Amino acid sequence: MRTRLALTASSCDRVAWAHSGAISGYGTWAAAIDDGRAASVTMTLEPRTGEAIKHLESAVDAALCS
Repeated sequence: MRTRLALTASSCDRVAWAHSGAISGYGTWAAAIDDGRAASVTMTLEPRTGEAIKHLESAVDAALCS
């Protein structure tokens, strides 16, 4: 299992603390920004491509910035 905690930029020019993780059959991406908004997405198919990971990241970004 690979996990990470990182500072990342959102599309609305906010810095977000983000974390990803995976276990067999699942992938997750979660993030929070300084105003208290947070979002988490779970994929019931472990993301194995860059495209799949981008979908997870984009969904969380959309939730944080809307």
